[in-house]
Amino acid sequence: MIFSKGTKVRIRHTGDEGRVEAMLDNGMVKVILPGGMDIPVFPDDLENLELDAVPKKQNHFAKKMENEKPPQILAKPQYAILKSLGLQLGFLPHHSKEGMIKEYSIYLINDFDFDIMYDFYLSFLNAPAIESDGLINGMSFELIGTMLYDRLNDAPEVEIDVWPITTAGKGEKENKVVKIKAKTFFSNVITAPLLDKQVHHYKLFEKFNVEGKSKKEEDLLSYTKRKTGGKMEKFYREPSDWNDVKRVAEFINEIDLHIEYLSDDFDKLDNGGKLRLQLNVFDKYMEKAMKLGVPKVFIIHGVGKGKLKDAIATRLIKMEGVASFKNEFHPKYGWGATEVDLS
Repeated sequence: MIFSKGTKVRIRHTGDEGRVEAMLDNGMVKVILPGGMDIPVFPDDLENLELDAVPKKQNHFAKKMENEKPPQILAKPQYAILKSLGLQLGFLPHHSKEGMIKEYSIYLINDFDFDIMYDFYLSFLNAPAIESDGLINGMSFELIGTMLYDRLNDAPEVEIDVWPITTAGKGEKENKVVKIKAKTFFSNVITAPLLDKQVHHYKLFEKFNVEGKSKKEEDLLSYTKRKTGGKMEKFYREPSDWNDVKRVAEFINEIDLHIEYLSDDFDKLDNGGKLRLQLNVFDKYMEKAMKLGVPKVFIIHGVGKGKLKDAIATRLIKMEGVASFKNEFHPKYGWGATEVDLS
């Protein structure tokens, strides 16, 4: 969604109103609030309050998608009023100079309004598998790999595990297996939502139970008692002595993972080395927080390209001691921190 400078808008999640100041390089919009505070907001999280709002236009980000590998691309705004097709898989063909198809770009397309963690695996009989995992934001698409045309003869099969991430917390894991057969592959061609290009299309998950679970959720205390046979160390719920009280009181419930705060020689590290260091510090911090029984922590990762945020989310969803987590706008941290509930 494209907003012109000065457009009056409302932030959906908070109800705050303000005016658009500028489009940022990372696809977000800078909004000025009445008090003079400016915050970055994704266009899909804004409501246009102008009475004479211009008709919604096609997402300009999708125009840039050719052979480049973007991170995740925001949605066409008009698609929000249509029926969601859910989490989808699309194979976008690329032609040689002679007009023959030589390969396909593989896209995950998420037109739900919530994020989804995924673990993707595309296997072949006589070729290496294509693997990818991470988090795909709501109303976005992501390039996850490239498949040669000839691989269609190698019995390709997709297996994907997913976890919906909503305001209610992380959902249960769901699994889907799709066998790519030539008859259905070549007959099922549509213009994919959000991507706005013709692809060989598969619907993976059309709905999730994100409103709530049928059974009452087990709280952390009950879970721990069940796992330990009722023999719990006291630090799971309360400090056992004065030393624990002191450690809890001195514990800082936020950690800043910006690399310049973690190493004096960070400029000598490559991107992979920086990420490993950040995640190692994160793991140790979370281990200490859970042992002390701290109810809530904030993990400051910044906005950037989202690689550190996604890696943290991947770890959090697998931690048994984490009740829930969310990355929403916060008055202190903006969009640059994940709030983790350990209570």
